This record gives sequence, structure tokens and C-alpha cells, in this order.
Amino acid sequence: MVVLAVVASVVALPRIERLFLIQAGRSAEATLTLAVEGLEGALRRYQPLPALIAERPQLLTLLRDPQNPDLQAAISEELRLSAHLVDASDIYVMDISGMTIAASNYQRERSFVGRSFEFRPYFTQALGGGLGQYFALGTTSLERGYFYAAPILDGNRIVGVVALKFTVDRFEATWRGGSGDIIVTDTRDIVFMSSREHGIFARSSLCQMRS
Repeated sequence: MVVLAVVASVVALPRIERLFLIQAGRSAEATLTLAVEGLEGALRRYQPLPALIAERPQLLTLLRDPQNPDLQAAISEELRLSAHLVDASDIYVMDISGMTIAASNYQRERSFVGRSFEFRPYFTQALGGGLGQYFALGTTSLERGYFYAAPILDGNRIVGVVALKFTVDRFEATWRGGSGDIIVTDTRDIVFMSSREHGIFARSSLCQMRS
């Protein structure tokens, strides 16, 4: 009987293993679906905001008089309140040279005001009249985030750019509570988000969830 029990258990092992793998696969797929839906929801939520902010007439007033300290402070405070309302990391206004003339983080030590972002793809995309979008490590804030940008129009003429940034660490924090690893890579297989606390901006050789 003991021999028969051992033989039966050995025979059953492949079935148990297959069942375990199927269940693990379903669990991993559900986790991945939730992660994708969370990211896509955030992208959809933030995407239209820069264009809406760009329609504010006071931004045109500032761009026509960028050296006015009172106007700059008032609009920076408006941007700070807007960023708080929509839970964005930063919202800022740049002139056509890429110089930031108002920003929601104007009170912080690493304020964007007075800094140029002309080299950022999201700025050049918006300056060309399109929707700017880019994922990067902030050169001033040193925080990873996704950027959206939209042109500010004076009639048919582009006179500036509004950019919005939201950070991604909160997504990663929720992923770390799961049983598996989640990574997000770009089209070059560079990891820019991960449930692991290391390996960011390294080239991935794992199965990937592409952005």
C-alpha cells in the first residue's frame, strides 16, 4: 500500500505542477492587467490637462510681460493650486525659448522658474503644435515622471508651452505588494519602471510589458 501511494503521488505530480502553473499564470495575468489599467488610466487622465490650462488668458498676459514679478508670482500660485487639485507633481509655463517663467513648484528649493527645458522632447513636440509626451528623469527635481505638454496660442501663433508632470513611484509602491515582479520598458528595452528598487534605466532581458 505504501508503494502504491508513493507511485500514485509520483504519477500525480505532473498534473499538480500543471495546475499550479495555470493558477500562477492566471494570477500573474490578472496582476499585469491591473498594472496596465492603472497606468493607462493615469495617462488618459493627465493627457488633456496641459491643453486646457494653456487656454487660460492670464498665461498670454504673462508671456507678453514675463519680467513682471507680481504677475509671475500670481500665476505660479495658480499653477500650484491646479497641480494640487489634479494630483500632479508639477505644472509649468515656458516661453518659446524653453525658459520657464512660471511653475507650480516656485516655492521649492529646486524650482523650475528660470530654468530652460528647450532640450526636452515634450517641449519641442508642443512647440511644433502637437501633443508633447515623454518619460524621463527630471534634471531639476531628480524624480522620474511622465510629461505632457501643449502649445499656448496667441491666435494662430504659438507663444509658449504648458507642461505637466506626474511621478510614477506611487505605482511602483503598489506593485511591490504583489508576489511577482513587474517592469515597464520602452521600445529600446530600457527599464523605466519596476516593482524592484534597482535596475531602473538598465536594459531588460526579461519578459516585458511595453509602454
